[in-house]
Amino acid sequence: MATNLSVATTSVGGPVLSPVQVIDALDQAILDALASGDLKYYESTSEEVLDSGISYQVRLCPALAKKHQVRAPTPNIAPDSHEVLKVVETIVKTDPFLPPFNTLLVGEMEDADTGETEKDGYYVLLNKYAVARGHFLLVTKLYESQSHPLTPGQLIQTYLLLLAAQSRQRPYFAFFNCGVLSGASQPHKHIQFMPGEPPLERLARSAKIENEARPFVIPKVPFAAHIKRLDRNVVASASSIVTSTYPSSSSSSSEETLDRLGAELSMSFMSVLDEMYQTMRVRAQHNAATGTTTASSDAPSTPSYNVVMTLEHIYLFPRSAEKVVIARDPSGTDEPSHLSATKEGDEPFLSLSINSLGFGGMLLVKSSQELERVKTVGIGRMLSEVGMEPTKEEDNKGCDDVFADLA
Repeated sequence: MATNLSVATTSVGGPVLSPVQVIDALDQAILDALASGDLKYYESTSEEVLDSGISYQVRLCPALAKKHQVRAPTPNIAPDSHEVLKVVETIVKTDPFLPPFNTLLVGEMEDADTGETEKDGYYVLLNKYAVARGHFLLVTKLYESQSHPLTPGQLIQTYLLLLAAQSRQRPYFAFFNCGVLSGASQPHKHIQFMPGEPPLERLARSAKIENEARPFVIPKVPFAAHIKRLDRNVVASASSIVTSTYPSSSSSSSEETLDRLGAELSMSFMSVLDEMYQTMRVRAQHNAATGTTTASSDAPSTPSYNVVMTLEHIYLFPRSAEKVVIARDPSGTDEPSHLSATKEGDEPFLSLSINSLGFGGMLLVKSSQELERVKTVGIGRMLSEVGMEPTKEEDNKGCDDVFADLA
């Protein structure tokens, strides 16, 4: 049974904006939301942490330790039709992405794929609990599960917003937490946009790859990170259609450009998804051969992963756990153990939930002690614990390689 539910699929009276208009509207929306008290902005400090030759950004925000955040339960659509009503009731009561939004609403957007505002489309919302100024969300009007992959229309709209931000000299990147182990805080499908550039982008940009039509990896990264470089020609063409009048005016040339962009984004996303499934197969085969039990042994059958999108790359990081939990050293000292798990009731040395930002190279901690423990454990180890090990070259055979062997 599909998990798209007809909850709040119509306009709430907000302006229908183009990608550029969304970016232009952010500053005033932030001021209005701060003045009304709807937006909670938390001051933070950032520190660069070097781990195994990779530079990460760790942001310290003590106010988060005091914030009580209640997560909406992830809806579970059962085959029995009478369960659907319970799911709808749960969504209506707990979903923060249903109206009214008050001053958190920046505007509405039409679906770049269908152009139907009433049945599809998005709300653009400010992140209620902001650590970075300008953090906003693209939320589906029609309820969709956060465990569902991004659609071609969602990929297009995400990329157009990044292009619009670049056109206004306000660089952004986007990220999507997919699945129950991804660090997603809400089950209603939403894509997040952060100002700046993820630290991992510097490594990806400098990577020398033989075939830009295929996904690649960065050897020094100690966790599975599947990356696809986007076609520069397609990107350059798409930049021309991001104007203040889009999408109200259209032409055959702009529609063709949009189609090319959609094809490039969809094929790129599918290619990194294929690499993720290959990573999962190799991991399962290894566990079966060694009799290894992993933290994800009882995980749901639907895979969890993190997606990061920049103007140049799409990244996908498969997940094995939602939270990194490092045990204390058994000697009794305040040092980390080499073990990941702790016995029930034992206080861990470090426990930290990680989402897409962590894999992009940006972590968030709530105290100076937590920051020091992150440095002690090592960020590479932390991400390896909740992600997956990178596959070896001889194991890295995706569907394209299989088809090539059969040709």
